[in-house]
Amino acid sequence: MTQLSFYPAAGPSDEPAYVIRDPEAIRGRLAAIDVRYERLALPSVEMEPDALQDEVIEAYRETLDGLMQDHGFVAVDVLCVTAAHPNLARLREEFTSEHWHRNREGRLFVDGRGLFYIRRDDGIYALLCERGDLVCLPAGVSHWFDMGERPAFRSIRLFADAEGWGGAVPTGRDPAEHFPTLERQAGER
Repeated sequence: MTQLSFYPAAGPSDEPAYVIRDPEAIRGRLAAIDVRYERLALPSVEMEPDALQDEVIEAYRETLDGLMQDHGFVAVDVLCVTAAHPNLARLREEFTSEHWHRNREGRLFVDGRGLFYIRRDDGIYALLCERGDLVCLPAGVSHWFDMGERPAFRSIRLFADAEGWGGAVPTGRDPAEHFPTLERQAGER
C-alpha cells in the first residue's frame, strides 16, 4: 500500500511524525512541497521478468506519451531489478546515496515497489510507491531511493533532460543509514 511518512528536520528518527495512506491526501501534501504524485490506472500487461526495455516502453506507450507531453519529459528508461540482479550491491549503494538532478525527474512504478526519500527544508518525506504510482521531482530536489534488500520492481524513469539519470549530482550526504529501510517502512520488520 502506498504511504507517505514524514520525519521532521530536527533529525533522523525510527518513528515518523505522521503517516498518510490516502492517495489524495498524499497528493496534496506532496504538492505543498512542489512534488507531484499521482495514482495512475495502468493497463494490464503480462510481461516476462526479463522483458527488454523497448518492450516495457511500448507496453505503456499511451501512458508515457501523455506524461511526456504533460511534463516536458524527453528521455525514458526502464529500471527492472530483482534479487538476482548481477550488480545488486552496486545499484543499491548508488540509489541510496543522496543526489539531485538538474532537471525534472519522474518515476512510474509498473511492477513491485520502492521507497523514495525526499529532502525538503522542513524534513524528510518517505514515499513508499507501488504499481501505478507516479512521482515527479522538480530540478534540484535532493532524494534517494531504497529498493529493499530483496528488490522486485520495474519502473519507468522519465527525464526532462536527454542525459537522463546520468545527470545525477551527489550531495555528499549519506542519510540512508539513519532512516528506516523499505522493509521497515512497509511494516515487514
